[in-house]
Amino acid sequence: MPDLAHEPVKKTETPAPDTSVAQPDLQPRGNDAAKDQVAAGGADTGLANYESALGEFLGKKLYGAVSGVLTYDKLHGQAKGAVTSALGALADSLGKIDNVDADPKALDNLGVMLDAAAAPAVEKLLEKYGPELTGKLAKWTGAHPKTVLTVALLAAAGAVIANAPIPELAKQFKLGKSITVDVEAKLGRLRQLALEKLKAKVSYAAGPLLASIEADNDGNVAGTVTAGTDDKKIALDAKFDGKGLKVVGLDGVLKPDENTTILGNIKQKRDEKLIGSLSLTHKDGSITTTNDFKYDANTGILGIGRTSLFEDSQYKLQSNVNGNSDGTGSAGMRVETKEGPLTGYGGVSHETTKGAYGLQESDKLQMGLAFKRSDLTAKLDAQLSTLAGDSKLSGSVDKKWGNNHAGASFSAVLDNPKLLEVGAFYGFKDPNEFKSFLVEYKHKGSTSENALSMVVENTLSDVRLRWQQNLTWGGDSDTKLNTKFHAAKFLNKDTALLGGAEHEYNFSTGKSNIIPQIGVQYKGLPVLVGYDQERKAVKIGITIPF
Repeated sequence: MPDLAHEPVKKTETPAPDTSVAQPDLQPRGNDAAKDQVAAGGADTGLANYESALGEFLGKKLYGAVSGVLTYDKLHGQAKGAVTSALGALADSLGKIDNVDADPKALDNLGVMLDAAAAPAVEKLLEKYGPELTGKLAKWTGAHPKTVLTVALLAAAGAVIANAPIPELAKQFKLGKSITVDVEAKLGRLRQLALEKLKAKVSYAAGPLLASIEADNDGNVAGTVTAGTDDKKIALDAKFDGKGLKVVGLDGVLKPDENTTILGNIKQKRDEKLIGSLSLTHKDGSITTTNDFKYDANTGILGIGRTSLFEDSQYKLQSNVNGNSDGTGSAGMRVETKEGPLTGYGGVSHETTKGAYGLQESDKLQMGLAFKRSDLTAKLDAQLSTLAGDSKLSGSVDKKWGNNHAGASFSAVLDNPKLLEVGAFYGFKDPNEFKSFLVEYKHKGSTSENALSMVVENTLSDVRLRWQQNLTWGGDSDTKLNTKFHAAKFLNKDTALLGGAEHEYNFSTGKSNIIPQIGVQYKGLPVLVGYDQERKAVKIGITIPF
């Protein structure tokens, strides 16, 4: 259930495109092509796409553990505030924008300035998401929530800078609305240098995490060791169980020049043969081409693929062709155009897969519209397919006004109405005090299940109160009502005493169960201990921070 006291949960992405190629800023240009290219640049450091950058710095396994918690939308506000503060201080220290070209070392203090601006934000985020991160990182040794949050916030700051239009940077230097092409180029140069400094900063902060070791309850241990620089890097992944080495993988990155990247991977599981892949990506102006090769020694199947992407300020055209030695493969094309807050796309694809009676072919047509503004986002996607059950329609709308936030979404399989899923929520949060309200409804057609939940928060004198209610009904499950009521009394800014109770009621059986609870919250981590009278057992859990 979305947590209004913090923010409703929804899938979000960075302003960068789906691919790792950053979208150029839409702004007036002069006649000097070289300066124009510099001014539009700045995203080549790989920081423009937050999800991709964070995955690179944390490693794919650790990123997978925390990606659901540390989304770009959750960090964007704090990251933008830190960037604004740091660039403001940088502008004061540089004096004139001319100093960017005259003395690039003037940017050396950017990391210090960003550290100072980000430190309070990290503490606030730790209070907010620390408990959830602690749970996600429970299996990892050497991965502290504060370190992970710091890396994520710096990566989000990189996305903010990489995607900032040149006029936004001009505001930091108090240059006014009308800027010359020469100044525009220097601002582009500043952005590029700032991103290079920031990437080094994130790499340094993420260093201890690259050697984090994951251990599960079954005694399996996994770890990653990385060596090299951004241009030449090797990472070794290994997983051990009670019998010894279970899985080993080797990843390599080679960048011969700024426009070419070569990625390689070899993986082998115990009692199985090697699986290897190679990817070559080259960028030439507005066109990025990737060639992929993969061989699985277990099946003897060789796969070859090629993807081409053309992208400018308003249009994006992508095509791909993939084929395997067993006769399977796919081909497709997608075009996307953007005009102001409105984005539209359409695509076609053909796929050959293995079915129960041999090779099976299918075709898809996809189209969609998206509207994105600071206070309103809406999206509608449609897919028509020759495969049964694969024609889908989905949509969502999200609106913010004042301290209010509401949204709704749906997804449907066109030839099976029973698979309809719908949801809606409305929430209110007072930014200045502990006072909020959230109600949410969800329906899942595949199981005919419904869920209605509500959270109310308020303050009585100096005691914070929270009431949570969750009603579920429909399908094969019993109708149940779960109610939680908790109070928090802060002794100081870090410590609070907690008390309350949880009540479970089953309408189908008439059974009722009350669990009294007490606990403590320390630095944003609230722990409750209760006694389950029905099950005759002590219950320990973590709740939403107060």
